[in-house]
Amino acid sequence: MKNPKTLLMGWLRKMPVVVGDTIHSVSRTLTKRSMREGGVVIEDRRVVNQRGETVQAGKLTLLVARRPAA
Repeated sequence: MKNPKTLLMGWLRKMPVVVGDTIHSVSRTLTKRSMREGGVVIEDRRVVNQRGETVQAGKLTLLVARRPAA
């Protein structure tokens, strides 16, 4: 995905992230919809710390441009 536009919906900060924490994200695609010049992807995303605790979570709506024809 090159330079998608992002809309955050219902983003929750469940726990603080502090200096020294190691975090990673876990994403699950909920829906994909094709449009004339690209498409829309809706993802469920969680940010997880080194103890496996979800520290942030929410849904992202990504507007993605179609690749140019080769």
